[in-house]
Amino acid sequence: MHKDDYISSQAVKEFILWIEPILSTPQSFMHTYYHKKNKKVYKFDNLFSAYEKYDWDGEHTIEELSDILLNSIIESDEKSCEKACYMILEWGGVKNKGNKNRIAKLNPNLCAYLSALQERMRMYLPSQEYFYPELQMTSGFSKIYSACIDEYIIYDSRVGAALGLLIRTFCIQNNFPNIPHQLQFVWTNGRGTQERNPSQDKYEFPKLRLYKEDDYFENNVRANWLVSAIANSTKSRFANLNTQLRLRAIEKALFMIGYDIHNFSISIN
Repeated sequence: MHKDDYISSQAVKEFILWIEPILSTPQSFMHTYYHKKNKKVYKFDNLFSAYEKYDWDGEHTIEELSDILLNSIIESDEKSCEKACYMILEWGGVKNKGNKNRIAKLNPNLCAYLSALQERMRMYLPSQEYFYPELQMTSGFSKIYSACIDEYIIYDSRVGAALGLLIRTFCIQNNFPNIPHQLQFVWTNGRGTQERNPSQDKYEFPKLRLYKEDDYFENNVRANWLVSAIANSTKSRFANLNTQLRLRAIEKALFMIGYDIHNFSISIN
């Protein structure tokens, strides 16, 4: 399915209309959890409140790292590009052996690899055709791609959990017999004991299958389309942000909500 067809599908249009009131209206929903590492209780009552309480950046923000990476690609500076990728992995907590080995294998053509992917993502392709065998796809690489590709969100276990949670709630409120295929997104476990599986009863989301990088990338592409459409059409408080920051802000809100999704409630209209 192409982007225009996806965004204009009935299920996606209805979800975008459904989510609008809970983007920034106070008391839209209640979500709370205890963050074990931070030893803090987080409470949100709409997505904008989750964005305002975003708590992750350390020495660098992802926006700063994005500027470094983009400049290295433009200048074809392989050493700076490699360093920027490692910094993004470290920022994301995923600077593991597997991701480091993948970057090492792309050298000395890392800049060309990312530049080619930037161009490919501008093409008008069905979501499943953006993937190609040489493409690297992990949670870490999703963060790298997000830092250098327009309208590309980070799709990790937290973002996937939050997106699935909201879609499940949408389906319940509308009494859908199942999850529309356009809104079927994969989920995956986090590294702790937090609940990241958004499935409930008949609304079952598929779990990301190990080594299915094509599935992972295709889901990331559709998530890009969906969140971009929400960001571009909203009249909520997110609309007060510039276009590029708006997309990143919604991504950050999903990230915060998705840490643990077991304690979420929203009124049934």
